[in-house]
Amino acid sequence: MSDEQSHHRVRHPKDLLRVHRSPAKRFNDSLAVKITNGVGSMWSAYLFALLSLMSLPAILVEIDPSLKQFFPAWIIAPSMITLVAWISQNFLQLVLLPVIMVGQNVIQAQQEAKADADHQTLTYLAHLQDQQMQILANQATILDELEARERVDRSRTQRRISTSAASSVLTRAGVTPALLAAIAPYSKSSQGAMYPRTSSPSATSRSNR
Repeated sequence: MSDEQSHHRVRHPKDLLRVHRSPAKRFNDSLAVKITNGVGSMWSAYLFALLSLMSLPAILVEIDPSLKQFFPAWIIAPSMITLVAWISQNFLQLVLLPVIMVGQNVIQAQQEAKADADHQTLTYLAHLQDQQMQILANQATILDELEARERVDRSRTQRRISTSAASSVLTRAGVTPALLAAIAPYSKSSQGAMYPRTSSPSATSRSNR
């Protein structure tokens, strides 16, 4: 993996498998993986099928001796059956079985390392997403506060504009602030005359007495 594609939060499965191994151990694991992958291919199936067919002519001749003329002498010899049986039953089973088990163990370790690396990466992404959601929630709160302040400032501005417009109208009409201050007491007294304060029934009865 190149430096441009690497990240300190993302670990490659090969990094998790970098343990101290002797040269013999590395060679054995590599050879076991190659043999396991080779045995698990169709070419190995073709080879094993050809090996099993090598003893078929000898078996057919044992069943029907008249078929001996159709096959060479070396392929119908009884030793051919013994050789094929030894290769398939003894050599392949005794040698390939441990090799395949070792190869499967190495491949399984690689898969577990990959799963562990994927888990670490997904866990980091989940934490990062939680942080992003928290940041978005904080931004929404700040935007709501700014909008509320903007509404308050807008209402204050509208009040100032209304007051300024009223003052402009009064100034054009020739009403000065001093005149408004002088008229204010009279306006209050006129409002009291227009709306006299009514006395309570108990106070009225006391005055009549």
